[in-house]
Amino acid sequence: MFPNDLSATACAADRNPKAFDQLPRNIIEGGKASYQDECQELIITRVVCIENRPIKLLQFLQRRWPAEVSGQFLKADGTPEWESIAVAGLFQGGDHTALIGTLNGEAWVMCFVAPKDSGKRLQAQAACYGNESATPKGLYFAFNHHPDPNGCASERQFDDLKASGWVPVARLWR
Repeated sequence: MFPNDLSATACAADRNPKAFDQLPRNIIEGGKASYQDECQELIITRVVCIENRPIKLLQFLQRRWPAEVSGQFLKADGTPEWESIAVAGLFQGGDHTALIGTLNGEAWVMCFVAPKDSGKRLQAQAACYGNESATPKGLYFAFNHHPDPNGCASERQFDDLKASGWVPVARLWR
């Protein structure tokens, strides 16, 4: 099991500009990532990574209720039909969800109180903001609480979302 208390903010002071992408991507897909200027290392097996969980769930549902699921969410090879799946996440899960959207091409990407990651040392935004995205940026939705003190400030987050093409972006706070 990967550590739930480790977020990409562990990379906030990293000198490596790719750390914000590598650490969460490792948690999502499995693999090895270094962070905190390569002083720390995290190894996640494919079996316990985030992406494997919905795959195993969908495979179970297809076996259990084949008529209802019947190829709707899984391809013939057992991999997800991502274009038919909406993903959502809260807090750190929302940060992961935003990055998952750049990788797979989901139907929608919904982030609640996220994405909030921002590199303080390099003044860089989280990888999910600037990456080329398999999911069109117009299908990303973020719902955030203005006074949330975690991660980057709400104003910075708003500017990052707008600059990255997550449209429409609207401020719901005063």
